[in-house]
Amino acid sequence: MTANPTIRKAFGDLEDFKISRAPVATEFVGFAEQDAPESYQPEVAEGSKFEAVKVSEPTGSGITHFLDGAQRQWSRLTVGFHPIVLAHTSAAVLVREERNLRLPSEDAYRGGLAAYGPDRPAIADRFGELGIPYVIVQETEEKGYNPSLAIGKRREAMEREIGQPFKADCLLVDGGIGWMLEGANTSTNYIGLVKSHKHRYFKTVEEQAVVLGLRAGERTRVFNRPRSEKQGGAAYSFYMRLHAATDFDPLYGLVRIELAQVQRSIEQADEIAGWLMAETAPLSLPDPRYHCLIYPIRMVEQYLRSRQPSDAAIAGILG
Repeated sequence: MTANPTIRKAFGDLEDFKISRAPVATEFVGFAEQDAPESYQPEVAEGSKFEAVKVSEPTGSGITHFLDGAQRQWSRLTVGFHPIVLAHTSAAVLVREERNLRLPSEDAYRGGLAAYGPDRPAIADRFGELGIPYVIVQETEEKGYNPSLAIGKRREAMEREIGQPFKADCLLVDGGIGWMLEGANTSTNYIGLVKSHKHRYFKTVEEQAVVLGLRAGERTRVFNRPRSEKQGGAAYSFYMRLHAATDFDPLYGLVRIELAQVQRSIEQADEIAGWLMAETAPLSLPDPRYHCLIYPIRMVEQYLRSRQPSDAAIAGILG
């Protein structure tokens, strides 16, 4: 029986190509870019004042589908001074049926392994012979040589690929929905759940007091989140708190919701906030993000992890 080709065998004659002994796996959750927080003035779209309002008591949730993406990367390869990173990126939409979540079809999943490295045609050709796509990492003056940024963008592209065609029912996206709303897409059935506060839509002391002073089950008025190069198309948005804040962390339980920029979104803002409060049980324990991570999204994350290659499988590919 002929052994499967490995990276070590395929690249063994290249003098500046190295494989380290110990694999280093990194799981990435969050944004592709890690920049300092930016603050913006909120442009109120609901009412005339940026203020806190009590969310109506939830009677259930109208959210039917849930989308998230994942990536896992292994750094063991170098060519010259540049690391080459193997990464598995994926995205999936799961549908809720009674109390269970399932993949409706394979069309609702995207995933695959690729190598990310410098512009070296010989390297790309050899990865191609192994059946592993090679993504060229462009070095820029602003970001330098950053494979993680390229990996994150590939994951985000997968999320858009399966999320943009969505038309029916109600899809909750883990993160903003700006890129879902771009192009020819006309669907308004998206809810974006933004857990990080990299972009902060409160600037004055009074606005900060409104947002950070939210109690569990309260939200702000809807405001306009304008289009931007980093976040994509314009959306309506509001802050809400899913769980009571602690004395040590004013961002505990605080999330920002994005909706399509149509009148119906303003009219349904309170109802949608109620749906999200209904999604706070059961808790997403033992995940430390449970205070802002709803349980169905955690289930999507676990599903994606189940389809990632193991460290042992990657070690076998490396040789």
